[in-house]
Formats: sequence, C-alpha cells, structure tokens
Amino acid sequence: IHSFIHSFIHSFIHSFIGHFSQSILFVSETMTDRPTVPSGTSALMTSLQRLKENQQLTEVVLVLSDKSTIHCHKLVLSARSPYFEDILKESGNNEIKADFVNENTIRNIVEYFYTGHINITNENLHDLLAVNQILKVEDLKVRYESFMANEVDVSSSVEFYRLARLFNLPEAEAHCMEFLLMYFIEAVSCSQSFGKLTESDLISLFADDRLN
Repeated sequence: IHSFIHSFIHSFIHSFIGHFSQSILFVSETMTDRPTVPSGTSALMTSLQRLKENQQLTEVVLVLSDKSTIHCHKLVLSARSPYFEDILKESGNNEIKADFVNENTIRNIVEYFYTGHINITNENLHDLLAVNQILKVEDLKVRYESFMANEVDVSSSVEFYRLARLFNLPEAEAHCMEFLLMYFIEAVSCSQSFGKLTESDLISLFADDRLN
C-alpha cells in the first residue's frame, strides 16, 4: 500500500508540475484574460513553494558548489528530473551534491521546478544548457530553444548557432543558422564566438548554398 501511495503521489506531482509550467508559458505568450491555470494546480504549486521556503517536510538537501544548500522535496525533484529520480531511488542519503555547475544555475532551475519561472539570459544560457545534459528536463529544453529563436540577433547568432550544435538542439540550430547566413558578414565581424566554432560547425555552415 505504501508503495502504491508513493507511486500515485509521484505521478500526480509530475503531471501537475508539468502542466503548470506549460500553462505559465502559455499565459505569458498569449496575454489572454481567460484563466488557463487551474486553481487547484496554482494552489498546489504555491503550497509547495511555501513549504520549501519554510523548510517544511523537505527530505532532501542539495549541496551547491559554494557549499550553500537548498532544502527540497524528494517527490518534486524526482518528478521533474530523471537524474534526481535515479539518485533518490538508488541512495537513502538525504544529501545530494549539486556542485557540477555554479550555484546560481542550480538555484534558478530549482526555482523553475517549484514555480514554472526560469531566468534565461545570453550570459547564463550556456550553463543552463550544460546542466540540462545532466538533469534531462525536457520542457526546459523546449524553453531554451524558444529563447534562442526569439532572442537571436546579429551579435548573438554565431554563439547561439554554436550552442545549438553543441547541445543538439536541431530546431534552434536551423533557426540560428538561417539568421546567421542572412547577416553573415555583420554577425562574424561583431562576434567573439566565431573562433570557438569546431571544424564540423564550419563545414556545416560553409557548405550551405545560401551562403553563396
């Protein structure tokens, strides 16, 4: 019975948090007056965030690179990330080292787990993409691709193209490459990332007929 209850709660939180995150994205993009987030889901997320802030019923402590900590709920971490789910299944330890990236990135992602909000900038994009290779949060991958498609410009197109190829984001790669080819001279002349492109990146770029 205990196993069944745990499994049910895990599935419930995973489903509701995922729906909540997507609902927030939809609201921010459509600016509609029609409510799109079910009140029950919103109340659940608010309650979980309050419990985390007050360190109530938090069974797991994340130890960050600067030795600071974040108290979290086991079910939230395991529902949102396959990486944390595997660790929590295999280990009875209530402390998890999350020192594989800077502390601000982990705090940003944990905030997303609980609220559906994440701060993405040109400056932190690389770290967010890199840590998601470990955490494997699929809906965050969609967020990052959307950010790159919406924010690409002359100054960022080379770096975004490089990151899209590095972290296997085909939709973002196609969009950034199209922009880069359209403004190639301007983009290359003002970018510090062109020298970071790999041989494979350059071959893919120069082999495109649109550059000629």
